[in-house]
Amino acid sequence: MVSGFEQQRAFALAVRSTIAVSGAEKQTARQELAVDFIRHGIAEEPRPEVEDAFRALTDEGRKRCRKVARQLKNMGWRWDLLLTSPLVRARQTAEIFLDENLAEAVEVFEPLAPGGSFADLVRWQAEREPLASLALVGHQPDLSLWVQAAVGLNPANAHAITLKKAGLAQVRFAEGRIDYRQGSLTLLLSPKVVLR
Repeated sequence: MVSGFEQQRAFALAVRSTIAVSGAEKQTARQELAVDFIRHGIAEEPRPEVEDAFRALTDEGRKRCRKVARQLKNMGWRWDLLLTSPLVRARQTAEIFLDENLAEAVEVFEPLAPGGSFADLVRWQAEREPLASLALVGHQPDLSLWVQAAVGLNPANAHAITLKKAGLAQVRFAEGRIDYRQGSLTLLLSPKVVLR
């Protein structure tokens, strides 16, 4: 009998294989855009003497992020660009994914800090060259709210979509453009699912 985890992993592999596009196809057609919303890894607990922005990944958080990154690479993941929150724990997570060669480049994107707006991402993409794939490393509950805005779910329920630490949600935009209610949620993966 095939477990639910195995079914989700097989689905993830199938989805990734369908978005592989050759360079020639990129130039001739407006292609679908896959955006992966990734929550940072396990971080240090809040302490009065450490400002929240400077909380780092724990040893376990770094190890788990590295394992997730390697598994995603083995499953065929690769992003044109990786955007990260400026907070230390998110930047460290993004750097691990970059070290594992999952992205061409990483950029700090201020709106990914807690309290940022999905509207900023919409504006940012409108000013950029088209991408085939993009990853965002940020925080909860903001990432869930951004995913909900992208797929048209009610923002009043902040827990409709929950991302585990080092987990990801993938939203695909058929027209290649990030906008409100234009995306389809295609994956919601916890680290346990990725690493099975």
